[in-house]
This record gives sequence, structure tokens and C-alpha cells, in this order.
Amino acid sequence: MGYPRLLVISNNCFSKSSSNGRTLANLLEKWNKERIAQFYIENAEPDFDICKNYYRVTDREVLKSFFGKGPSGGPVEKRKIKNDENSSKNESKKKIQRTSITMLLRNMAWNSGKWQTASFKNWIREFSPEVILLQVGDASFMISIALSLSKNTGAPIVVINTESYYFKDYDYFTKDKWYDKVFYPIFRKKLVKQYNQLMQKCKYVFYLCQPLREEYEKHFGSHPCEVLYTVTEVQAKKQDSTLNGELKISYLGNLGVGRADALAEFGEALSEIGTEYHIDVYGKAPTEEIKKQLEQSKGIEYQGLVPYEEVKKINEKSDIVVHVENFSDFYRKDLQFAFSTKIADLLASGKCFVVYAPEEFACVKYLIQNKAAYVAVNKEELRNILNMIVENPETRKRYVDNALQLCEKNHRLAVNEEKIISVVCDLVKK
Repeated sequence: MGYPRLLVISNNCFSKSSSNGRTLANLLEKWNKERIAQFYIENAEPDFDICKNYYRVTDREVLKSFFGKGPSGGPVEKRKIKNDENSSKNESKKKIQRTSITMLLRNMAWNSGKWQTASFKNWIREFSPEVILLQVGDASFMISIALSLSKNTGAPIVVINTESYYFKDYDYFTKDKWYDKVFYPIFRKKLVKQYNQLMQKCKYVFYLCQPLREEYEKHFGSHPCEVLYTVTEVQAKKQDSTLNGELKISYLGNLGVGRADALAEFGEALSEIGTEYHIDVYGKAPTEEIKKQLEQSKGIEYQGLVPYEEVKKINEKSDIVVHVENFSDFYRKDLQFAFSTKIADLLASGKCFVVYAPEEFACVKYLIQNKAAYVAVNKEELRNILNMIVENPETRKRYVDNALQLCEKNHRLAVNEEKIISVVCDLVKK
């Protein structure tokens, strides 16, 4: 049989500038582009050529429609979004802070259904999805949309779950306002209720990593599911441990979630070995405070944000590639199931891969179990590892072969594509 008509529901569109958008697009690259559609809510433009049929409704459009101040959203032509570049930038600058209160109000506006115009209903009717693929997060209204469309169209739901929001019984928005903490139990109660309904109705779940899968199976029991690791387009190859006289150590990625603090510790440890060593840090600093911290930290050269295509080139020119996570009690708990999308790229880089992160993190357990990287779980280990690989270039080759093999086994596009295709096609057959 041919490919079923697949409706993707997600926060991010298929976009090379977004890790979630890139991950989704990579999974569906083989799909017949005439038989895939995407409903998304971020104010951004899709730039993958895997889909021709988009419908976008943003939070601000929903808010306007909630107060009766205009229509919301509409079909999107690739590269022809009405909002110009400046309006997109202005909207992102005015982003409302995520707190339990703002998330409750957001859910209320979406759940009012005022944004569901005849245009949206006609778009769904014309596409007539056979399967719904939901990338689930902490927005309960997205689950409501998927459940409602599944009921109305008869299309089964397949879920991609990359987070442990269901189990977060603490205010992970981390705003120190007493009233936010008071409203968090209400927010969580509604989210848990929607997750329970979703788990009852969905036909299959893909989890980001094995520990996350095990955590959900503890609560929901055995259900049709498997692990779907992030993939990389980087062509794995073994490279020289040192390309030139100057040692290049690079970090590329998200600078939020406390990673700037961990990078500062990494840079300090590096500078203790020798003032001539530093780590080049690439990424968008989420605040001026974090940017200043990186610029003033010992052993760090902050280089700013670079496009994804440039990221791959920088990795190729690096001698050592780095991933870090924050060691504070909050992040140890909040991000224990996190599995960065760039892990796959770093495994495929063929370079010495160093990780500085708490031992309970899912990605750390994975790398240690597979002996695929140098892993430091405290400052002393970090100093010892850095001293060894800086002073002795030959030691940088130690885990490269294991990393490349692991990449081919779990992080290749073909592996994940076949999993998605098999599951979706089997559901339609049944």
C-alpha cells in the first residue's frame, strides 16, 4: 500500500533552525510529500521540502480571536508567510513568560475553540488524515486538539514523547512568585488529565530514550512503544586527533537550562591546565546576563550564534567537541531524562567527545554504558580528563570507534524512518 495521509501536530514547523523541527523533518524525509500535512503554532517559516501543506495558528492569533478581534491563522505556503522577518522578530521579543498562570490562560484561550474557523475545518476535511502524529509537550491544549481531530476523523494517534512533564510534581517554570506556585497544582492536574486520556487513546508511542520509556511504563504499564533516538546527517568518519598546531575545543548548542554555569566550570578547569587553552562557545545567549557571564568567564571565547550548516563545519575543524549540563539540584531533577539533539552529531563527528554532566542524566548513562565518550561527573574528573587529553593527543582516539559504531546503530536516518513507516502503515492496515 502507499503512504497513508499523515497529519503532524507540533509546536515547531519543519525547520532547519529548530532542533525539534529538524528532528521531525528528518523522520519523515521519505514520506510522499503529497500525503503529509502539518499543523503548528510557532511564528516561523518551514524550510524543508518534505511537505507542501501547512496550517499555522499562533498564540497571539488565538488571543485575538478569543477577544473577538479578528480571525486566527490559516494555510501557509512554503516561503510565503504573510508575516515579514521584522514582525517575526518583534513577536519573539515580546514573548510572554511561561508560568503556571500564563500557561493556564493560554490553555483557556485555545480550548475556547474560537480559533477553529471554517478555514481550519475545511483544511482538515480536505486533507482527511488517516493517521495523526503528535509531538507532545506540556501544552494540554495540543493534546485536546489531537484527541478531538482523532475522534472526528477516525485517525489513530501516534505520539512522539521527548519529556517527562507528566511526572513533574514541582513548579518547573522556576518563577519565584508565590502565586505561580499556588496555581501550579491546577496547571499540572489539567495536564495529567489530558495525558491520561492521550495514553488511553493513542495507538503507539515513540520515546526519546530508554530511561524515559521505562518511567512511563512504570506508570502506564506495558503499551505499544519503542525508543526513537535523535538522528544525525553528519557522515561518520574517523579524523586526526589534531588538525593543526592550535588545539580547538568547541561547544555548540543551547545556552539555556543552566548550561552557561557548567561551561564556566569547564572553561575554568581548562584555564588551570594552561592559559593558552580555551573553549569556543557557539549559541544564542538567552539573556544579556548569560552573554556577559560567558564573555567574562576564564577559558571561554564566546562566538555567538551560527547556522546549523556552519555547526557541522565547526565540528569538522575541532579537535575536541563538548556537551555540558548543569549540576544544580533543580536541573538534576528537571532534566534527568533529557537527551540533547546534538548528541548524535557529536557521536558521528569522529572527534574526541567530552561530556561534563551529572551521572543521573539519561544521555550520560547512555554514553557511559556504550563507552562512547569521555564523561566527567564532577570537577575533579573533569580536570583529570582535560589534562590527559590536552597533554596526550593519542588519548583522544580512545572512544571514537565506539562512538561511530553507536551512531550507525541508533542514530541513522534510515533506522528511524523505517520505524515510523512500519508503525504508521500497520495502523492503517489494521
